[in-house]
Amino acid sequence: MLVTSMLLPAVAGCGIPRSIGRAVTEGFVERPTIELVDLAVTRRTPEGVAFAATVEMSNPNAVELPLSGIGMTLSVKGLGSFDAPSPPSVSLPPRGSKRMVLRGALPAPVPADATLDGRAYRCAVAATYVPPGELREIGTESGFPLPVTRTSVRGTLGRADAGT
Repeated sequence: MLVTSMLLPAVAGCGIPRSIGRAVTEGFVERPTIELVDLAVTRRTPEGVAFAATVEMSNPNAVELPLSGIGMTLSVKGLGSFDAPSPPSVSLPPRGSKRMVLRGALPAPVPADATLDGRAYRCAVAATYVPPGELREIGTESGFPLPVTRTSVRGTLGRADAGT
C-alpha cells in the first residue's frame, strides 16, 4: 500500500490523461470548436420557410479529424423545430477550419405573410468527430462512443423577411 501511494504522485505528473475513459473516447487531441456564423431565411413560400445556418468548425490539432456526423436543431417560436440532415463525409484539416451550410425548413407562420422579425430562436449544432490513433480504435472496438463537440445559440430573428 505504501508503494502504491508513493507512485501515484509520480505518475500523475507524467502527462497521462486524467482518465482512461477520456483518452479512449477523445484520444490525445484537443476538441474542435464549432461556431454558428450566420442564420438566414433563404426562401419563403405560403407553405414554409427555408433556413440556412452557416457553421464554422476549427481544428486546433496537427492531424486531420474526420467528422462522422453533424446535426443541427433549429427551433423558432411559433413555427416549431426541425433537425437538419448531416452533410456527406467531411473532415477538418490539420490546424484549419471549414465552413458548412446546414439547411432545413419549417411550416409557414399563420397567416403565411406574417413577419418573422422578432421571433425567438434557438439553434444547437453538434458534431461527432473521430480522433486518430490506436487507443481510439480500441475504444471503438470496446463500444466507447465517439466524442462530440457542441454549440448552442439563442436569439431573435431580425430582418428575416428580406430574403423573400
